Amino acid sequence: MLLKAIWQASLVLSLLSIAVLLSLIVRRIIIQSIEARLERRRAEIKSQVLRYISSETPPAWTEPIRNPDDERILLGIATSLLQSVSGTMRTRILTLLNTAISIDRMLAILRRGKPVDRAKVAARLFWSKDPTVHAELRHALSDPSPEVVLAAAGSLLEAGQHIDLAALVPKLKDRDMLDHRGVRELLRRLAPRNSAAIIAMLTGDDYHAATLAADAVGASSDPAVIRTLRTVASLHRDKDVRAAAIRALGNAGDREASPTIAAALNDPSWEVRVQATIAAGRLRLVHLAPQLAEALGDDNWWLQWRAAQALAKLGPAGEGLLRQIPFDSPVAVLADVALAEVHSA
Repeated sequence: MLLKAIWQASLVLSLLSIAVLLSLIVRRIIIQSIEARLERRRAEIKSQVLRYISSETPPAWTEPIRNPDDERILLGIATSLLQSVSGTMRTRILTLLNTAISIDRMLAILRRGKPVDRAKVAARLFWSKDPTVHAELRHALSDPSPEVVLAAAGSLLEAGQHIDLAALVPKLKDRDMLDHRGVRELLRRLAPRNSAAIIAMLTGDDYHAATLAADAVGASSDPAVIRTLRTVASLHRDKDVRAAAIRALGNAGDREASPTIAAALNDPSWEVRVQATIAAGRLRLVHLAPQLAEALGDDNWWLQWRAAQALAKLGPAGEGLLRQIPFDSPVAVLADVALAEVHSA
């Protein structure tokens, strides 16, 4: 009786295993069939797109965009092509998108779709020159989903539309988005056309926003922004803001900030002193070599390393100071590595 029960249980398990295996095979066949169909459809649409943009006189667009899958395929092909073409071909691709894509359907999703779908649609509208689309994308800057906000902002910038940073930052702050991974890059893209807003953030009461603004400046050459960075680097109460301002001055190549950087080498915060050593090396401020040599004696290992790197970048003056370090000094290894790093570059 027991053997019969075991045999029946084994048979049931075997049948279940076979059923599971068959279902996996069928599922795989279905997936492969769908992928093959999409690949054929992608080839059809790509052929039509290439014929449309390369003809001496563009033919009428006859390939119907039947569903969201077709729409995604066309947008993917067009996006890829837009990265490598210019002039007439670029104009034709944009014209094609305006002809073939249902803007109304995309805007309906942007207004009422799920967050993930709203974000996808917002990102795909970068090509549109339609003022209605731009208005909807601006409205999406107030969307509760961070991904939608960033996608809408990216599309507006790609379309050549101005975004008021002073109006956008409070929205980002209300949604706790200032730490979002995409916000820093967005601010960098917005900074060149929003100098007044950057200055307001640098000098405002929100230290977090001021740090982001300093990091967003990049290689700015705006005199007012540079002057503000020098002031902030010297006088701001928050060490993170001072450090970010020094870093920005170094990135901007502001050699006239030498007095500010020299003062920052004596800042009470080691984080600020580290950024000052990096900036001194980046800007090749040879006259600061003695101060950088003093930094080698700091208790902070990271500051010692950055000071050694900076000295190695100053040419003979800095290298000479590094080579004078006794071989049994605690920083001798750092000096050797810094020199090797510069000479192998």
